[in-house]
Amino acid sequence: MKKKFTYDALVYGCKAFFAHLDVLFFAIVSCLALFIGLLAALVAVPLSIRAIIGAGSVPLFMQFFTVFSIVAILSIAGWLTFALDALYLQLGIEDDGRVATMFSLPIHQIMQAIVAWILYNVIGLLGLLLGVVPGVIWFMRAAFYPWIIIQKDITAIEALKESFYDSRPYNWQLFGLLIATLLLSSIPVVGSIIGNLAYVYVYKKIF
Repeated sequence: MKKKFTYDALVYGCKAFFAHLDVLFFAIVSCLALFIGLLAALVAVPLSIRAIIGAGSVPLFMQFFTVFSIVAILSIAGWLTFALDALYLQLGIEDDGRVATMFSLPIHQIMQAIVAWILYNVIGLLGLLLGVVPGVIWFMRAAFYPWIIIQKDITAIEALKESFYDSRPYNWQLFGLLIATLLLSSIPVVGSIIGNLAYVYVYKKIF
């Protein structure tokens, strides 16, 4: 495998995006729905938590509802992210673009993916707080876990570990890809999809 794959990955991402624009329209709508939903949650959930902490008279069912909302938001976000990752992988490997794949994922894989998604983000954020570099390394090397879960049908922990350790020889190349995809994300939705397709290209080359 060529060490300098960032350019090839981005070119692949652009070509795959425009080649499957009709199929990816559904992914774009899902991304927008996810963004709007999480944006609303970022406003509603903290207000609810503040109400619970600041007011001892909040009914028990409201406290339960707030906790349930947080769990539901995380689960839905994790599922949608995993569903989109499945679509990106299918476009990159099978190249048939069947949107149904997003809704035919095995339940046990969805559960593992949600756990992995939460762990991936929590560990990454802790790494950033501890010194930036550990968080950056984690985010760029553990990012392949969704496709490992799909293709190898393993647990969240195993997928994260395999992604992190097997991508170790490509630290600098992955760092370049991370910077490029972050810049791409300045283009709403489209940049994020192209970036994810670029990561599928790298996944196929490494794993």
